[in-house]
Amino acid sequence: MYNVIIYARVSTLIQAEQGYSIDAQLEDCRKKAQELGATNIEEYIDRGKSGKFLERPELQKMLYNIKHSETNYDALIIYKLDRLSRDSMGLAYIIKILQQNNIKIISTDGAHYGTNPQDILIMQMMGSISEFENALRKERSIRGKIEKRRQGKIDKVKKYGFIYNNKKKNFDINKEEAEIIKKIFNWFTEERIGAFKIAKRINKLKIPTPLPSKNIHIWHENTIRGILRDESYAGTMHTMKYKFEKISIKKIKKTIRPKSEWIDVSVPAIVEKITWEKAQEILNDNKNNKRNTKNIWLLQGLVLCNICKKPMYIKQTITKSKNTNNKVFYFRCRTKIYNHAGLPEKCDARSVQVNVVEDLVWNTLLKIFYSKETLEKYLKRNRKENTENILLEELITKRQTLLNKKNTITDWFLDGKLEEDIATEKLNKLNMELDTLNLRIKMLKKNATKQPATIESLYNKFHEVNNPDREKKKEIIQSVDKIYLERLDDTNGKYCVPKLKLNIILY
Repeated sequence: MYNVIIYARVSTLIQAEQGYSIDAQLEDCRKKAQELGATNIEEYIDRGKSGKFLERPELQKMLYNIKHSETNYDALIIYKLDRLSRDSMGLAYIIKILQQNNIKIISTDGAHYGTNPQDILIMQMMGSISEFENALRKERSIRGKIEKRRQGKIDKVKKYGFIYNNKKKNFDINKEEAEIIKKIFNWFTEERIGAFKIAKRINKLKIPTPLPSKNIHIWHENTIRGILRDESYAGTMHTMKYKFEKISIKKIKKTIRPKSEWIDVSVPAIVEKITWEKAQEILNDNKNNKRNTKNIWLLQGLVLCNICKKPMYIKQTITKSKNTNNKVFYFRCRTKIYNHAGLPEKCDARSVQVNVVEDLVWNTLLKIFYSKETLEKYLKRNRKENTENILLEELITKRQTLLNKKNTITDWFLDGKLEEDIATEKLNKLNMELDTLNLRIKMLKKNATKQPATIESLYNKFHEVNNPDREKKKEIIQSVDKIYLERLDDTNGKYCVPKLKLNIILY
């Protein structure tokens, strides 16, 4: 009985340029197995996986079975040696396992490698040569990109305001989209309208977004800021800005290159340089202006909308009187805020003045912490089984799907199949989705790992200071995990007394 293993692997570049398709490899490997008189054949196939790393699902499965299976394998059949690994250290690891199990390597090109020292040395030398060739190929690819940039050519990429010209390898101006770009810069620099209000204005006009997602076709204030920061609209596009390094099959390190390594390419200008520079000054001024730190918000980051379960943010409103303008601060539902910007999400939550909520929460806590008995009674009613685990698992699965997409895009880029600008565009979009997911996962994990505080510790912390000031109150309120808030009345007016529903969750 002759037992053999067939291993096939293909990366996008190899498949596209050299014809080492999975089907071609398998056909030749199966033919070789028949020639050897194999009676038992096991096949392991890694599709679209780089040979630089060993973290390939089918390769790892194959090595595990070699080490733990009761079957005694006689040979491993491959198309070429570089299908196993393009890294000399990785190949040495695989060879060691094969040597320990007395499995020889047979290549479809006629090469046979046994487990004797001479054959092992030859395989290691060929692995080093393959690794060297891979490095040369990447270097040639980078040199080609640099030369193309110096000639004023850019990769084919979608960019709002432009149309890619395949003939000259550069942009032409998209007149309709360019008008929107001009309006954004004019509103921001001349009318001094902020990014949020600009997004709201454009959404009301129902103008298509630069990168519409599957479900939401809406402009965000971050999209507006990105456009205002982009010097391409003033005629200069920065290329070779980022360096991508794959440190494992699932991890990509993205670093910004020194400015001296950037290559600037001239593109048609949509706005004047002086307009773009003015926008940068305003953006930098806004960034450097520190927020008013006089207010100590007792409940910031704790209040959630009881209707849609989304955070409630503190927003400022100016109320005008005869002689003065007064600042009034409200808790507003995030969904409600985004809805004003044009998002299709809906929530009927009403805003509530911050000072009203703070007073109600503090007075409610005074009742809860009146005695250890009242606290214990409240906790028993309030602490329920954690039902967030199912949601957490769903979010983790979704995150892994997005990470797999990132790995695929990076594989294509590193193998030269996808140009840098296109890869960056796709990765930025995925990163935005991942940031949101990671934040939700972090919050759920935090809740899942929290150890409920004892009644004694909660009670003592609340009563350790008599007549606490606002700073001390804020410290004490850290015993609160979250607060669900809902306004039940339909009254209007600055001095009306709102009817509120509170659900205070303690650690």
